[in-house]
Amino acid sequence: MEKNLQTVLFASIIFVLLLASALLASGSGIFSMDLLSAGENFPQGILSLINTELILLGILFPLLLGFISALTHSLDRKTIYICTLGGCLPAILISFLLFGLGLVEILFAIFVLVAIVLVVEISFVKSKELKTLVTFRTASSAGKTAFLALAIALFISSAAIGLENNEKNVKELGDKIIDLAVGGGSTNSSLAAASADLLINSQKQAVGSIAKSPQFEKLRSKQDPDVQTFVVAIDSMQAQLDSPHAREQVISEIEKKAPQAKSSINFEFLRKTSPMIDAIATYYWLISAFAITSAFLFFSNLIGSNLAGFFAAVIRKVLEFMHSEAQ
Repeated sequence: MEKNLQTVLFASIIFVLLLASALLASGSGIFSMDLLSAGENFPQGILSLINTELILLGILFPLLLGFISALTHSLDRKTIYICTLGGCLPAILISFLLFGLGLVEILFAIFVLVAIVLVVEISFVKSKELKTLVTFRTASSAGKTAFLALAIALFISSAAIGLENNEKNVKELGDKIIDLAVGGGSTNSSLAAASADLLINSQKQAVGSIAKSPQFEKLRSKQDPDVQTFVVAIDSMQAQLDSPHAREQVISEIEKKAPQAKSSINFEFLRKTSPMIDAIATYYWLISAFAITSAFLFFSNLIGSNLAGFFAAVIRKVLEFMHSEAQ
């Protein structure tokens, strides 16, 4: 009787942890994150994607994996599967009722079950192989494999969602690229000033080369009215190019024509003229899915698996203490 109650208790804990993880995963927006756009304003853009749900998910799911791994040190394989499946299956069914029965939900349900099975089996194997820090290293190793299975599901899910919304995401990407290319606000003013300086300097060089040439010097002594008009025009142009007023006029003209330049240069034009930009736009959904999955694997291996090991070590100590107290 006591063993049955213990099994029900463990299954209930697994049920609560998995259902809470599903709710947090849905609320965190992890499946539709756009890391490429967020990375434009690094690190603020990346930090803006981190929310409370994502942080709690990063704690609760490793806790679930650590709990299951810790149980393998005190329970037999059959009891473990009764606990895990008894907790996971109801949590998955309730998740279907809450979030619907779509491709993403079914895919993650399958891979979560695969991840749980991997944790159980790897924990049984590793606990016999390892000699030091057995509980921590067992859960950590099992967690890494479980996270790898979930990464596959995350990649497929985020790719499917990204493909469905690729046109919208590419439009947003195109708008940002055009804004960066043409500039805006203070950036636009700086660009206009730099363009004006470049234009004026090039004109100074052209006019100066004419004015300093021997042929032009000979023209100064000519009495022909047309020749004198040309000489006066060159001298006047040199004086104008050296004046601050001329620079301000050029900057003003460039700023006035900036909106016209922006409207004439659109993302479709860039796609036609640049095969690389076109390839990025076409496969943006795939690149974005790869970015999300890579970030997930990095943080899950660095933090998630070690948290699972830590939780497993603590839970095993607590269970052993409770067992000794009961005796």
